[in-house]
Amino acid sequence: MPTAQSQHPSRLTAQPSPPFSSRRSRATTVTARGELDIATVPALDGKLRAAEHATPVVVLDLRPLEFIDSSGAALILSTDRRLRRAGGRMVVVRGSVEVQWLLALMGFDRELEFVQEETNGDRHEHRRARR
Repeated sequence: MPTAQSQHPSRLTAQPSPPFSSRRSRATTVTARGELDIATVPALDGKLRAAEHATPVVVLDLRPLEFIDSSGAALILSTDRRLRRAGGRMVVVRGSVEVQWLLALMGFDRELEFVQEETNGDRHEHRRARR
């Protein structure tokens, strides 16, 4: 008899890439895949916290993310705020239209720093949304 876990295999995959450096900054990329909801938030939270301890800049890649709910969006915003308070930064690679729609609906698009594709966190490669 299948368990509840086997019925929903790996709904979220969040694996940090190795830190990489450039002449201007250091960043760690965390890629979120699948679904980001109340059941998977703790896994991504752990990956983001590990990334922020590794480097001052965290790049969160949402391109492979298929679904996000309000708890996932809240995690992204709280991580960004925590990093900024500590003197770090989070750069978010834009996700699908559906993911971006929810972030905009919640007003997070005005607070988060978005880029179209993965960068190494250099400031000239992206623009921060208006505050």
